[in-house]
Amino acid sequence: MSFNDVIKSLTVQAVEFLNSSPKERKEKKEKMKASMKKPTHSTYSNKWFGVLPFVVKSSFKQKEK
Repeated sequence: MSFNDVIKSLTVQAVEFLNSSPKERKEKKEKMKASMKKPTHSTYSNKWFGVLPFVVKSSFKQKEK
């Protein structure tokens, strides 16, 4: 995309935003929030994946001492 295309796209989005009513903006915002909502169920492996490497590393360090 060229710089002119980016400016044109931003201008179109700004004009659409300014031309919409506050009610339409609120509905659009609520719809976006609903689509971004996290799933209610998650597995423990997904939930704790970030902690597991730390635990494994620290347990190896303790065994070395």
